[in-house]
Amino acid sequence: MTLRGTDAAEAAGLLGDALVVPVHADSWAHFTESVDDVRTAFEDAGLAGRLQVLAPGVPAALPLEEAAWDVSTEDGLSDR
Repeated sequence: MTLRGTDAAEAAGLLGDALVVPVHADSWAHFTESVDDVRTAFEDAGLAGRLQVLAPGVPAALPLEEAAWDVSTEDGLSDR
């Protein structure tokens, strides 16, 4: 899904405490916004702490608390 920074921040607000990791934010020429625009949108929405921007090609550990999915269920979704 492709979203503008403001749309991504709005969606993040609906996702509870979910961490948001934008990918390909600066990688395609037809995108009209940069990863800095995404950062600004999250800051403006008061959600900067929920945004995790990764450096391309650099492994990163992400803080995973409780997963919203469960590989033991048929559809992969937990009932939480």
